[in-house]
Amino acid sequence: MLNNIFTTILDMSFSAGIIAIVVIVLRLIIKNRIPKTFILILWAIVFIKLALPLAIPSPTSIFNTLPVMQTIQKVIVHPRAAVDVSDNQTQNNIMKPVKGNTTPILTQTVKATPTAVQKSALTLDNVLPIIWLCITFSLLMFFIINYIVVFLRFKKVIILNNELIQKFINQYKLKRKVRIYKSTSVNTPVVFGVLRPKIILPYNFNLENETALKHILTHEMQHIKRFDNLTNLIVLLILCLHWFNPIIWLSKILLSKDIETTCDEGTLRRLGEESKYEYANSLLNAAQQNHGISPIYFFAFGESSVKSRIKRILKYKKITLTSTVLAIILICGVCLFFATNAFTKIPAITISSELKQASRDRKSTRLNSSHANISYA
Repeated sequence: MLNNIFTTILDMSFSAGIIAIVVIVLRLIIKNRIPKTFILILWAIVFIKLALPLAIPSPTSIFNTLPVMQTIQKVIVHPRAAVDVSDNQTQNNIMKPVKGNTTPILTQTVKATPTAVQKSALTLDNVLPIIWLCITFSLLMFFIINYIVVFLRFKKVIILNNELIQKFINQYKLKRKVRIYKSTSVNTPVVFGVLRPKIILPYNFNLENETALKHILTHEMQHIKRFDNLTNLIVLLILCLHWFNPIIWLSKILLSKDIETTCDEGTLRRLGEESKYEYANSLLNAAQQNHGISPIYFFAFGESSVKSRIKRILKYKKITLTSTVLAIILICGVCLFFATNAFTKIPAITISSELKQASRDRKSTRLNSSHANISYA
């Protein structure tokens, strides 16, 4: 059973890795030409492919036009299938009829001896799933322990409940109760929690600067409205399953950056495009004391990569019809060409009717040969 699960994970990781490479290339090409919201939809396709073993065949899939990808997938994802086919072909040649004689001649031993390569492949096939499971479990425990540490650290916070903050929260009319705190555990504003989200400000944050406070809280409320912390937890769980794929780790890093950029865009839409210079200045001031990496940032969104974000903020433009149409075309193209599977089944994975018949013939031959230890001429 573990072998089947591991094989499925490999298959999902290979397919999603192809889509992730496409998304990474598209990010480099289109840059700021389309809103990051549409890029997040492309990332959603990648991580859905990683999380769910969906196999939707399509005649438009790129796997139909590139046989080399099917070969790679057979070797990487289904090594046992390739060995089984090779073994079937070897055993198929054991009993050969002589021309003019209907009785087959035993040309080799009835049972083919596995080669050293086949033994090695079978050994790896049994060991690799165990290694995968051990590392997956270790990563899962690492994130759980860190989450508990962060949760306990945020028990010691100071709640902020002045009139300005309460009025600001009430503007969003969220069903979830949002509270704002100050803490010495953070050096930049962060959002923590899903069902009972908290906005946590650095202890030395200047609450008298109403403009900066409005900018920061508006940004953090974007994360809360969009359930970005829940998305982050799901992605971390997916990383635990696909830890062996470096493309997925890179995808997680880029996804986090795109989420921050999307929240910046949402903040500017709410504040107005004319506020982008003041907003950029507020981000810069909030991030001046941000140093090092803390376990908090595995589970909470903070003001990271400020320099690149400020550049994008200053280049921000409203969504146009052209950019929207371009984004929809890209999303449809990725879904049709890369998110679907080959329309025809991969030969090495599917057992054909000929192989089934050959298997039945070999069983019959071995049964007959067990009653006679001599060769017939």
